[in-house]
Amino acid sequence: MRVQHLKIQRELGDKPSDNWYTPQEILDLVLEVLGDIDVDPFSDLSKRIPAHKHYTIADSAFEPHNHWEGRVFANILYSDLGKCMQRASKEIVEGYTKKAIYLCDSGVLFNKKTQYIIDQHEMSIAFIAVMRYIII
Repeated sequence: MRVQHLKIQRELGDKPSDNWYTPQEILDLVLEVLGDIDVDPFSDLSKRIPAHKHYTIADSAFEPHNHWEGRVFANILYSDLGKCMQRASKEIVEGYTKKAIYLCDSGVLFNKKTQYIIDQHEMSIAFIAVMRYIII
């Protein structure tokens, strides 16, 4: 199974920098806040986040018809932080996303595009593990 996942990832152009797996202690906090996760837009192929819907590299969270509905937990793709946050903003504005936690690298705070999105939606920021992650 692991070999098959690696083959699919390679064929679809998956980037190693995007394969950050959410630590269980952070996932526990996410579930405590959200209660339930409706969508994981950047799921790994094993779909280890307990969400009702997963978008993997095979079915892309960026496809126009793949909405991020309800309660969303996203461990943002580090290779394209701006694109991820722009899509998150679009889903909020269009009313699909009701409640969300986006796990990001601390660099999101220093990026002008992502900072605008954070300000626009009045997102809260929590620092965890000495700025290794930011939950917004």
